[in-house]
Amino acid sequence: MLFRNSSLSLIITLAVVAFIFLLIHRDAGHRHPGVDAFWLVLLGVALCVRLAAGWLYRQRPDLLTNPRSWMLLFRSGVLFTAAAWGAAGVLYYPGHQETMQVFTILVVSGVTIGALSVLATDYPTYRAYVLLSMLPLVVMAVLQWDRLQLAVAALVLLAMVFLLRSARHTARSINDSLKLRYANAGLLAELEQEKQRLINEAETRIGSILNSAPIALWAIDRDGLVTFMDGQRLQRQTGVELPRIGDRLVDCFSDHPAVAEETQRALQGEQFSTEIAIGEHVYEVHYSPLLDERRQQQGAIGVAIDISERKRHEQELTRRANYDELTGLANRSLAMDELKRAFARARRNNASVALYFLDLDNFKAINDTLGHRTGDRVLCQAASRLQQSLRATDFAARVSGDEFLVIAEDIYHPYDAEALAHKIVGRFHDPFILDARELVATTSVGIAIYPRDAEDAEQLLQCADTAMYHAKGAGKNSYRFFTRAMQETAARNLTMETQLRRALERNELQLYYQPKIDTQTNRINGAEALLRWDSQALGRLSPDQFIPVAELAGMMPQIGEWVLRSACREAALWSSICDQPIEIAINISPQQFRKTDLLANVTQALVESGLSTNRLQLEITESLLVQDAPDVLRTFNDLRSMGISLALDDFGTGYSSLAYLRKFPLQALKIDKSFVQGLGRDRDSEALVHAIIAMAQSLRLQIVAEGVETAEQLEYLKAHGVELVQGYLFSRPLPAAQFREMLRGAPPLPATAESYSKQEGSPLARSG
Repeated sequence: MLFRNSSLSLIITLAVVAFIFLLIHRDAGHRHPGVDAFWLVLLGVALCVRLAAGWLYRQRPDLLTNPRSWMLLFRSGVLFTAAAWGAAGVLYYPGHQETMQVFTILVVSGVTIGALSVLATDYPTYRAYVLLSMLPLVVMAVLQWDRLQLAVAALVLLAMVFLLRSARHTARSINDSLKLRYANAGLLAELEQEKQRLINEAETRIGSILNSAPIALWAIDRDGLVTFMDGQRLQRQTGVELPRIGDRLVDCFSDHPAVAEETQRALQGEQFSTEIAIGEHVYEVHYSPLLDERRQQQGAIGVAIDISERKRHEQELTRRANYDELTGLANRSLAMDELKRAFARARRNNASVALYFLDLDNFKAINDTLGHRTGDRVLCQAASRLQQSLRATDFAARVSGDEFLVIAEDIYHPYDAEALAHKIVGRFHDPFILDARELVATTSVGIAIYPRDAEDAEQLLQCADTAMYHAKGAGKNSYRFFTRAMQETAARNLTMETQLRRALERNELQLYYQPKIDTQTNRINGAEALLRWDSQALGRLSPDQFIPVAELAGMMPQIGEWVLRSACREAALWSSICDQPIEIAINISPQQFRKTDLLANVTQALVESGLSTNRLQLEITESLLVQDAPDVLRTFNDLRSMGISLALDDFGTGYSSLAYLRKFPLQALKIDKSFVQGLGRDRDSEALVHAIIAMAQSLRLQIVAEGVETAEQLEYLKAHGVELVQGYLFSRPLPAAQFREMLRGAPPLPATAESYSKQEGSPLARSG
């Protein structure tokens, strides 16, 4: 655009230069004829050189390969011309010659305005042009220093500002237009390339199909003789021997009786499609009547297309839609269809169908600790064990995660179903072996019988699922038959879950506190916070009733956070009631580790309540330690570094292990009440309690005994060095207000449990 627009402007400028030459030449009184001549010649030569450069660019744009070189050449000429016009402002702006001054201003301004049409796309160059050509006029006018000249200088400056703003707006518009034009041109080029690519691709594809597609085309006359055959590509790719011209089509496919029937249908004028299997290949055959110009049938035309790959693909899709990719077992959809078919067969044979719902025990811990790859390997081995346990007529499926189904038909007596369940559970007793590592994952099985328990597939599945959860609740690694009582329990648990979700909003949850007694000082050393629920709809419920429901519903993080904050606030009040520090023990659910930031929640509860860290004890269960996850150990260490005490609750009832007692930073060990209650009556319980005490003492752990109800139990525990006890012998769990009253008025306990049990006036006895 710069070179194209400059030609006419340069020619006009040359004419202006010639006119100035004539004017100066006639002005004989001018004082510098030599300088004038030099200026005119120099400007004329510069303009001619610029004209030549423009002509050269249009003729040979490839002469300079770099566009920046052409731009440098163009800008150099422009700036030289501008400097020459600036010199004219100095030479031809004499003082007290207003006519010459006006002439000079008009010429220089006109040339500068005219340059705008040429340099509109190159604003930096035009800005330099304006400054070089017009600024000397301003300087000359100011130097004369009179009112008129100063006004002229101001007007010229205003003209410069106007020209520069106009040039900037024009340059922006032109450049935006150019960018849009070249962007559109680029889009058009891309569209053209894409169009050409699609055309080439279509041509290539069509050519490939025509040259190599496994298609056979033939024609037969009214006698069934082949009159045309084109199927070399199909024959080459599939190895199938095709008939030749003159052969009877039926004779060539005598091993396929359907061909004779289809040929007869085609010769009768019928148009149809069918499929035929030859060897490993499946063909889709299309028949149409062959008509002459009078629309009379002269035979038939057949087209055979090899659809073997499509059939294999359809079979693969069917397999994926109905079978589990990991284990190869049927999936839930196919299992439910099979269950319905089993119902129909059972009705015809007057038999029953047993549905087994299996869930692997401890699988989540394996998956979370060792990773999903290890979990997948366990699932594959579990599927293999399950299939080895079944009869040939039984049907196995994986429904989701670590859950499996088994459908057993021809069940005539309950013990038929029980025998298979016993076999399945027994198969999972042995540990899984993965890379020389033994992993224990037993199974819990729920059994439902058709039509005794349900006559609908989904309902029977729900019954088996309910029975499985009861098997887990009974200690896992077992099986349970569905009963109506289970259904009632499931319905009650659902109602309980619904009410429990509103319990916090309604302030129905309460904390009770059971004191811990120091066996040496006979004083209250601490208390355990125990949760209670007074439901408006269900009445008072114990934790044993609603905590399992809360865990299954995933509500324990929310409830646990409320317990933590409430118990810390209550314990903070005790420091104003009694002189000695009273420790508060709070049970922590495993879900609080997995689904919340326990460390942050504990810190927030302590800050809000003002409770010191050495007065807080968190009680955890063995199921959390057995996971041996790095984040659990890290959280324990962080809590311990804050000064918070950690106690292992219900020791001996789960996966008791000396290894994790040494690994985790525990300070206390709680003996479960089921062992304490056997003291004095059961030698095994006494031996177990004695072993736990000895182990805890060797590890320098504080020992707390739960469920102390008799003086004999207390004496035994004191004699064996147990430091803290709690139980109904001293007090039942109390509401917060009653526990505070106990702290205010409770004297030391009697020296012996026997004398204590006889002291009816004790505040502790009254509180019980």
